[in-house]
Amino acid sequence: MRPYRGIPIGGKDFVYGWYWYNDATGKHYIRQTNFQPAEYDYTDYKVIPESVVRFVIKDKHGKDVYAGDRVKSGKRVLLIYWDENYLQWRAKECGYCTPLCQWAISEQFELIEEKDDA
Repeated sequence: MRPYRGIPIGGKDFVYGWYWYNDATGKHYIRQTNFQPAEYDYTDYKVIPESVVRFVIKDKHGKDVYAGDRVKSGKRVLLIYWDENYLQWRAKECGYCTPLCQWAISEQFELIEEKDDA
């Protein structure tokens, strides 16, 4: 699982990994870890803070779906987002919102569009 993704400063493509913030420098990072036998290695990428989004769920094909992505369920196109008022992931379609857990349980959906913050 890759819990976060973000766009590196000066880059175009997403990097995936763990998000962290350095208080001393005020910089935001995504850390990609590379596990090798008996070795721990990582790469930190400075990222654009507004581009960082959280992993939410996998689609019916096993693709990672992140906050801000659009998914398709039948003929419906839904936007996945975090609702601060209800403190839950939700799916929005034409202004109508429903908890994501209802979609995940009752219907299978597929990723059609990744959020693009570039």
